[in-house]
Amino acid sequence: MKQWFILLSIAVLVSACSVLAGDTSDNTTQPDNNTSNQNNNDDALVSWDRDQLAIVFQADVLGGVGYGTFLDSNRVPRCTIYGDGRIVWLTEDDNVLFDLLNDQQIIDFVTYLTIEERFFTYQGGLDSLLPSPEFPITDVLRLNVNDVEHVADSFGNWTSGYFTRVLERCVTLGQQPRIFQPSEGWFTVDSSIFNSTLPSIPWEAEAAGLSLFDVAEMPSSTIWLENALTVPIWTSIREGNGRIQFNQDGNEFLVTFRVPGVTVDAPPPPTGDDQTLVTEEPEPEG
Repeated sequence: MKQWFILLSIAVLVSACSVLAGDTSDNTTQPDNNTSNQNNNDDALVSWDRDQLAIVFQADVLGGVGYGTFLDSNRVPRCTIYGDGRIVWLTEDDNVLFDLLNDQQIIDFVTYLTIEERFFTYQGGLDSLLPSPEFPITDVLRLNVNDVEHVADSFGNWTSGYFTRVLERCVTLGQQPRIFQPSEGWFTVDSSIFNSTLPSIPWEAEAAGLSLFDVAEMPSSTIWLENALTVPIWTSIREGNGRIQFNQDGNEFLVTFRVPGVTVDAPPPPTGDDQTLVTEEPEPEG
C-alpha cells in the first residue's frame, strides 16, 4: 500500500513538472551530510537518505564464478546512486567510473523508473527458489526512496530486456564520467596456496613498506590504508577483474580492497576508536 502511495505521489510530480522545473533544474549544490541525513524539503514528493553511504538505487548482478567467496568483496555493483548524489558504475572492461548528480537528475530517474518502467509492479523471485549447489546468476534492482525499499530481480515477473534497459539508463546519468582511484580503503589479506586460475603478482614487502605476512596474521587480517599503496593495489585488483593473488617471498596471498561507497558491502571508514587499524604513509628510511 505504501508503495502505491509513492507511485501516486510521483505521478503528481510528473504532472507538476513544468511548475517545479524552474525551482529545481539549477540545483547542483551537493548536500551537507553534517546537517541532516534526510531531505528536509517538505514539498518534495521524492525524498531519500542523504548519507554518503546510503543506497538510493542499485543495479547489480549476483552469482557466477567466485560469487560469495573471499574475493567477491572486490566486486563493484553495476550502477549505484548514493544519498550524497554520487553515481558509481562499472564498465564492461571492469573500469570503475563516477560522477555527481544533482537532485533533479535523481528525481527524474526515480520518476522514470516508477512511472515509465512501473518498477513497483515487479517483485523478487530469488528467495522462492529451491536451494542449489551454485548461486544462480540473478539481475537485481533496488530502490530506496520515501522511507521504502523495494527490490525486484530476474526471477520475478519483469519482461525480457527490463534489467538491461534500466541499467543503461542509470549509467548514462553520469555526464562527466571520471575513473575512480581510491585514496583509502580496507585492505584484507588471506594466506593461500597457488591458484593457477588467478594472476600471480609479485609483492615486494620492503619496497612497499608493508608485509602481507604481517597483515594476514592480524586478528581481522585487515588494515585501513591511507597511503600511496591504495592506487596500485586497486589497479592490480581491477585489472584482474577482482580476482588476483599476490606473491611475497614464494608465498601466495589472496587480497581484497574494499572502499566504502564503492565496493559491495564495504564497512564504513574507521572511527577514532579504530585508529590502531590505520596505516599511514611509511616513514622514509634515514
